[in-house]
Amino acid sequence: NANEVSTTVLGIDGPLSCKKGDIIVVNITTSIYFRASRYDFAIYTLTDSSGELDDPIFGNECAVDVLTQEDADFAPDNIQNQDRDACYDVVAKSGWTLEQFKFQDNLHVPCEGDPGNTTQTVHLQNCFSWRTNGQNELCDSEHPPYPGASSKCDCASMDLGILIFEEGVPSNKPSNAPSESSFPSSVPTLAPSASSKPSGFPSLLPTSSSSPSNQPSLFPTISKMPSSVPS
Repeated sequence: NANEVSTTVLGIDGPLSCKKGDIIVVNITTSIYFRASRYDFAIYTLTDSSGELDDPIFGNECAVDVLTQEDADFAPDNIQNQDRDACYDVVAKSGWTLEQFKFQDNLHVPCEGDPGNTTQTVHLQNCFSWRTNGQNELCDSEHPPYPGASSKCDCASMDLGILIFEEGVPSNKPSNAPSESSFPSSVPTLAPSASSKPSGFPSLLPTSSSSPSNQPSLFPTISKMPSSVPS
């Protein structure tokens, strides 16, 4: 499912560098390209540090972001709540780009890079999930978003441009506090994102497996949910 959903980083608020394995705090703004309509769209972001760059579906902890009324107000023709549940839907039959999308505030992510790159910078692992039209009527605090099938999940990493240093190498910024980062304005990737709304769902997380499962048994904290949804 490569290129089903892809993102471009627009801005990063976070440290300029961090020590490998540490957890850092970042605020991320991206654009998101959708090749087709996506129902109950959600983004999983890996938040624990296992020492490896794994997709969040294989991690122990992750954060989940969904689209809300705030996004629908920004793009009413392409983001709609077609079935009146807590997760909004993307209408993009011929392809469409959400020009600006904010992940949840103060996202805690591991300082881990891509082993295949010579210059080590923080790569954020994301998975996009969505459901099949007509089978997406339940999305709330008791039925959080999950992929409708293994084919309804697309994972990749997003380069944040934050330099990684090993133990003993001094950093010019503390790794646990957000600050301005000089990140390039456009870095394409195949990862997810979301906006800054208070959390309204309990912690949930997908089960570990070698491929995305049809329905993860646990999910992480979900952001951007309407305040009327019970927690």
